[in-house]
Amino acid sequence: MLRLFRGLYGERLQFNALNQSCELDGEPLDPDLVHVELGDRFNVRAGRENVVDTLNYLCKQRAYNPVVEYLDKVAAAVEPGDIDNMATKYLHISESDPLVALRNAQVRKFLICCVARAYRPGCKVDTALILQGRQNLWKSSFFRVLGGAWFDDSMGLIENKDDLMIAHKCWIQEWSEFDYVSGQRHASQIKAFLSRQSDTFRPPYGRSAKTYPRRFVICGTTNQTEFLNDPTGSRRFWVIPVSQLIDIQALERDRDAIWSAAVHAYRNGEQWWLTPDEFAQSEDANRDYQASDPWTDDIAAYVASRQSVTVKEILKALDVDSGQQTKAHENRIAAILKAQGWEKSRRSEGGTRQKCWKRETLGEKVVPGGTTNPETPAPSTLEPGTTPLNEVGPPGTTPGVSGANATEGLVPPLPDLVPPSTIPTGGVVPPKNPDNTGITADLVPPGTTPSPTLSQASEKTDAPGFASPVTDALVTRENLSVTPSSIDGDGHEGTRYRCHR
Repeated sequence: MLRLFRGLYGERLQFNALNQSCELDGEPLDPDLVHVELGDRFNVRAGRENVVDTLNYLCKQRAYNPVVEYLDKVAAAVEPGDIDNMATKYLHISESDPLVALRNAQVRKFLICCVARAYRPGCKVDTALILQGRQNLWKSSFFRVLGGAWFDDSMGLIENKDDLMIAHKCWIQEWSEFDYVSGQRHASQIKAFLSRQSDTFRPPYGRSAKTYPRRFVICGTTNQTEFLNDPTGSRRFWVIPVSQLIDIQALERDRDAIWSAAVHAYRNGEQWWLTPDEFAQSEDANRDYQASDPWTDDIAAYVASRQSVTVKEILKALDVDSGQQTKAHENRIAAILKAQGWEKSRRSEGGTRQKCWKRETLGEKVVPGGTTNPETPAPSTLEPGTTPLNEVGPPGTTPGVSGANATEGLVPPLPDLVPPSTIPTGGVVPPKNPDNTGITADLVPPGTTPSPTLSQASEKTDAPGFASPVTDALVTRENLSVTPSSIDGDGHEGTRYRCHR
């Protein structure tokens, strides 16, 4: 069989690594026709599988990728063009557009994505360039010209095996009418599809499923203005608005020079993903294309004055009957809350712990949707320049003491070194009332319950002190004293105060 095929076809057989098919003289070769020809012309009775295996063996000895051959050719023979301003030059993005630099970067990096997938099948490319604008602006033609014979726009459902095989036969795969794809599939499905670096399926004439690294990239076009349906973010989509007719003639003229420049950029190690700043800009710009949920405004109004909320509370506020509530409703509300800066939590109610959502916090700061300005620190009763008692200051200082008086505020380990009119934190206590009827404070003996510290005063009362749980009297710096003989060997460690009359 091998000698027969070599005699018949010689070096006319090749294997196209892009579309995973055998070729004869550069054209697809159908193994079924070869099988029939063997019996008709040469009276050779061979099993179909034997014919397929023999053809694959011979063809793969001369495997090639037509895209790689093209890129190698233009990189060697064509002067690199200017791909720094592709969005400006061909898509007519105005120089006055505040995002013009981002748009140009997105097109440039898309080109390098294409080159990377050709030279390194299966490399990480989880983004898609989307051209958005009204009809008849030649948005699809932009990708068609760039992809040439290796462009395709016929892929439909992302989980369909036949559609996957179609994608694996091209270099640039367009989701035409991207809004339809995003509307028919959940955002998580689309993200998962874009994130894949390979696909597993059984090809024609194959006996079993095989895994194929991706040699193609995804792009898209849409006429709609609201087509991104993931409320948690759409970082994978690089959306460029198109408002004028794309200069297709210039693109056709410059195509080889464009790909030559992209190959040189790839070989020079240029990255094909956005920088952190570009990523942030893209995320912010994508909000203009986010599909709005009718519940968003109602939920935002309902939770505006709340610090915690449950999904069932929201469903009740939305007048969704308990008998009609579904998991889909819960997921929908959860996505809206997450987008508005809420996080999952638990709270106690009626002696039981229940799931809820609370405003997302970062330390003492409340992120968007909260009641505290994220840039404004929490109020404090401490003097400027001091460190709260429950925080650690710089080495060699005592909590609650500013750098200027740090050495004065250190509490000596020996009781007789502490002046009777000072407290361990360095603050000076004024003399007691002359009639000695005021409140005094001593260290709490072991085994007793301590009162709040001065640093906690602002949490107990609006007055510059706190109410003693022992006497219900107000303890302030003016009537607080400490018994020096009770200070422990660590200075301020373990110091406690009890208020008494």
